[in-house]
Amino acid sequence: MSRKTYASALEAVLAPMGFIRRVKDYAPHEPQWFRMIGDIQESVGLQRSMDLGTTCNLWTRDTALTALHQAAIPWDPQAGTWSVACRIGALMGDGMTDHWWKNDPSGPDEVAAAVREHAEGYFARYRTPEDQARNMYGRYTEGRRNPGTAVALALTLYRLGELDEALRVLEPRAKLTPPDWVRRMDSVQAWLQARRDEVG
Repeated sequence: MSRKTYASALEAVLAPMGFIRRVKDYAPHEPQWFRMIGDIQESVGLQRSMDLGTTCNLWTRDTALTALHQAAIPWDPQAGTWSVACRIGALMGDGMTDHWWKNDPSGPDEVAAAVREHAEGYFARYRTPEDQARNMYGRYTEGRRNPGTAVALALTLYRLGELDEALRVLEPRAKLTPPDWVRRMDSVQAWLQARRDEVG
């Protein structure tokens, strides 16, 4: 009998949940599974390391937010195309933020069981703009945010109809903000200001 693989174990869990498997030519041993929930793209993927073994990552991306990034920063073709990621180990509650399986016959079953137990709850935290503002971008968290988070939060607040708060998120700027991010923040700020001017 052939040994169960990580991919087959995950397929058995993810297919009934509506995920479709895709394999990239440049990474045939790291398949990913995708599904759409409204505008939200959710994905699960294997990651392999010769030194560490195998682990599993979960990603979520709001395609409506991506569209706003691209409208507000039209000169940057990569604007908003990234996903928010989490390692399965961070969800397992065993005190580890990272968990790799190496030369472990029970590894495929353990990874699949962890995904079955934790994936739906993880994805559910990020499905609405309100949830994203709170759980993903730290709307109610004190302190300065990194530029990428500030831009995403500002555009998410715009979706929620909170234009004044969205503009406040982009100020003040940290002195060491990289120039390319200063340009992105300026672009989003100008775009948001134009939207406010449109509504008077």
